[in-house]
Amino acid sequence: MRFRQSSSWIGLLFTALLWPLYAFAQSAPVVNVRVTQEPIAPAIPKDFLGLSYEAPALTSPYFDLSNKVYVQLLRNLGPGSFRFGGNSVESTFWLQAPIGANQTARRPLRRPTVITGSDLDRVFRFAHAIGWHVILGVNLGHFDPQMAADEAHYAVTHGGSALTGIEIGNEADLYGGNGWRTREWNYTQYHHDFTAYVGAIEQKTPGTPIVAPAFCCSQGYRWLPQLLRDDASKIHLVSFHMYPLYHAPGSKGPTAEQLLSTKVANWEDQHLQELASDVAPYHLPLRMAETNSVAGGGMPGVSDTYVAALWVADYLFRVAEHGLSGVNFHGGFFRGGYSPIWEQNGVFSAAPEYYGILLFHKAAQGRPVQVQVDVPSDLNVVAHAVAGSRGRLYVAIINKDFQNGAEVHLQLPSSFRHGEMLRLSGPAANAQEGITLGGRTVSADGTWSPADPERVKVSDRMAVVSVPALSAALITFYK
Repeated sequence: MRFRQSSSWIGLLFTALLWPLYAFAQSAPVVNVRVTQEPIAPAIPKDFLGLSYEAPALTSPYFDLSNKVYVQLLRNLGPGSFRFGGNSVESTFWLQAPIGANQTARRPLRRPTVITGSDLDRVFRFAHAIGWHVILGVNLGHFDPQMAADEAHYAVTHGGSALTGIEIGNEADLYGGNGWRTREWNYTQYHHDFTAYVGAIEQKTPGTPIVAPAFCCSQGYRWLPQLLRDDASKIHLVSFHMYPLYHAPGSKGPTAEQLLSTKVANWEDQHLQELASDVAPYHLPLRMAETNSVAGGGMPGVSDTYVAALWVADYLFRVAEHGLSGVNFHGGFFRGGYSPIWEQNGVFSAAPEYYGILLFHKAAQGRPVQVQVDVPSDLNVVAHAVAGSRGRLYVAIINKDFQNGAEVHLQLPSSFRHGEMLRLSGPAANAQEGITLGGRTVSADGTWSPADPERVKVSDRMAVVSVPALSAALITFYK
C-alpha cells in the first residue's frame, strides 16, 4: 500500500514537471518560415553598427583606452562607427572661431561648448585603437562657414583614416520651428547655407568627405530628393535620422506594446523604403546616423528595458534588408532613457538595447536573403535571414508577442547538417537586469561568451524550434 502511494506521488510530480512542456507543445501556434536563397540587399558592411552622441561628448573623458570595460563593450561589436552631433552641435563651437563673430542664429546659445584640437585628437586616437570610424558634426545653427571649414580641416588632417566625414548641422529641416532660423525657413534657404558650408570646407581642404543632410522628419523627406538632385556629387555619405515613436513633454508617452507593434514595424519599413528609393539612383551609401526607439531622450520603462532589446534586433535586420550602410544608435551613458551602454559612477555596463545589437552582430556576416513568414494574424512573430560565408545560414526568429509562444517550422533553402541556437531572453518585459544572450549576461568586465549552444536538428531541409513569448532565437545552420 505504501508503495502504491509513493508511486502515485512520483507520478504526479513527474506529470507536474512535464506539463509545461506538454502544454506549450499543445497550445503554441505554428509559424511557418521559408528561407530562400534570393538576396534582397548588399552584404552587411563590417562597420554597420555604430553609436551616436551629442557633440559635447567630444570633451568627455569616456573616449580613453583606460576605460577598459567601455572598450571591451565596443570591441564585442566588431568595427563600428561613432557619430558626434545631435541638437547640441548647434551650440558647439570650434576654438579657433570667436563665438559670436560671424554667427547669424536667431536664438541665444544653449549651454555653449567649445571643441578643441586636443578633444578631436583624443577621440581619433581612441577610434583608431579599436578600429572604429568617426562622423563629425559641425555647427550649422549658428551660421559660420569659416568656423566649420577650420574644424573640418583639423579633422581631416589629424583624423586620417578614422574620419568618415563631416556632417553639416543637425536636422536642419526643423530649423523653422525650433528657432534656429525664422518661420519662413525653406529648402532654398537651407540649400544656400549648405552650399556655403560645402564651398568653404572644399576651399580650405579639398576632397573633404561631406555627410548630409542629417534630416529627420516629414519636411526632410521632401527636401532630400531636392538636395540629391542639386548636390549629390558633393556628398560622400547620405545621413538621415529616424525614431519610430516620440515622447511628448508632459505626456504619458508610448508603451512597450507600441514599440513592439506591427504598426511601428510597418512604419519603419515604409520610411526605410522611401529613403532607399530616393538615394538609389545616385549610388551613394545611406546611413541612419541618428536613431533609437523613442525620440526626445527615450521613454523610461520602455527604452531602457528588455523590450528595447527585442525591438532593436528586429529594427537592425530591417535596416540591413533595405540596403542601408549602417546605423548609429543615439544616446549618452545615462540610465532612464535610450542608450546601448550605461555609465554610472565610473562603471560601464551593457544596457538592455545592447543585447539586441549583439544578437544582430552575430548574424551580420553576409547578405540578407528573402524570408517568407506565414503567421497567425493575432501573433507578432518575425523572421530574418542572412546567407554567410562557408555555406552558413543565420536565421533570427523574434517573438514580439507579449502572451503567446510559437512553434516555428523552418524550411531551409538547401541541405544543412545541423544548427546551433542562441536565445535572447529576459525575466520580464520591463527588466533592466537578468537579460541573457546564449544563456549568459555580459560580464562586469565587458566580455561576453555564450554557453554551449542548443543543437537544432535538421531533417529533409526542415527544422522545428520553439520560441517563447517575448524572446528571440538566432540559429546558425551549417552544411
